[in-house]
Amino acid sequence: MVKIYNELLIITETGTNLFSSVTSGAKQDGVEMISGFLSALNTFAKSERGESMKELTLEQTTFIFGKRGGLIYIITTTNPNAKPLLKPFLNHLIDVFEARYSGEVKNFIGDVAPFESFEELLSIERFDHAIETIDGLDEGFEENEILNSLTAISRSSGELLFTRAKQYINKTDLGFLVPLLVRASELIASQLADQRLAWILAVTNKDKAMLVQPREHVFLVEEYKLPFELPELGLKVRKVKDKFPNASIHPEIKYLKIIGSSGKILDEITRDEKYVASVGVDATMLVTAGANLVSKYYKNELRAVAVGDNDKATLLVPFKDFIVLVRGPQSFFKKFTNILKFIQSLVG
Repeated sequence: MVKIYNELLIITETGTNLFSSVTSGAKQDGVEMISGFLSALNTFAKSERGESMKELTLEQTTFIFGKRGGLIYIITTTNPNAKPLLKPFLNHLIDVFEARYSGEVKNFIGDVAPFESFEELLSIERFDHAIETIDGLDEGFEENEILNSLTAISRSSGELLFTRAKQYINKTDLGFLVPLLVRASELIASQLADQRLAWILAVTNKDKAMLVQPREHVFLVEEYKLPFELPELGLKVRKVKDKFPNASIHPEIKYLKIIGSSGKILDEITRDEKYVASVGVDATMLVTAGANLVSKYYKNELRAVAVGDNDKATLLVPFKDFIVLVRGPQSFFKKFTNILKFIQSLVG
């Protein structure tokens, strides 16, 4: 399996290896020899050309270099799509290492044990850049019949840092529209004291869906082609509560609220007090952002948008003059087929 990166090395200018880490499944051989060789190459480039090594490409492997404070940081990859993501990833690693170990580096006399704890910080940065998730989805990408594309977007610039796709991707629209959707989702999540924003799901009236996972440094975007289309949304507001006569009907729905287009609360059903939410106007803003993305990017209509974390989820279904907001366990609402069944129960 081709990983986003294979190995990370942090060495001194003289070739002493301070820290090395290999991703799961990758092979690590001769760290000290490699460290010495790369240090020598950097010294040669500096002395002969007056330049530092930035990148070295072999037949299959690319070495990406960073240099700061007398140390050389090197990350290796055999994935041709990974370089745009790995360069900012390496820069953030350098920032974290320098902030944590500047004292140890300044007083270094040969003991590398203090740097072993960097593995924990590296794990955090891998999560913040969605490295693990991309590796997992990238592995079975071609065999996944409904996953159409996988993209990592820079939080700071909107630049697409990684793309794997079976379809055309409008990079400009995606880089502009996804951050808008995330900002609207963050607003509604800020009103939900019991729920963090870990993912956003937008489902169209056709067969398209987009899952966005906001991380510290990137937005991870997964686009899906669904084996079904969602039905038209035709229902009067007074009929909504009739669809939920008792707790045996859709028991996964713990709380339901009907919100007018102006943000006014029209009605609600509470089955579990732990799921009650005071969301109003922010719900209309999220629906607007979701509808804007779906209209401009897919040329479709929005059928549902959901936000959630590892525990709870909030689903919004926009009708003509009102929004139905429901809350329940995230394990239910993160599944496309469950959202379809719920919408069918509303309009059927």
